[in-house]
Amino acid sequence: MPTKIVLNHKAVGDYLMSDSVAALTEEYAERIRAKLPKQGYRVKNYAWTKRYRIRRRVSSVAATHKRAIQQNQKNNTILKAVGEVKE
Repeated sequence: MPTKIVLNHKAVGDYLMSDSVAALTEEYAERIRAKLPKQGYRVKNYAWTKRYRIRRRVSSVAATHKRAIQQNQKNNTILKAVGEVKE
């Protein structure tokens, strides 16, 4: 007989908004940033709350300067850096 699993949305949401998840995503984003050229890229940490019941802490890496944006569009430097960082 199959077992029915019920997801506790509140507990999952609380975990995804916790400081431990924030530290984990920030550390991963910083490792990606370390693989990129020294200037023109930044790491941003924020809480993502776009949908009801789906809240989480997020870190993103983005090109900020014109030269870095052009380099990223031409060579996919951020995507390649993500591929180089292994868990």
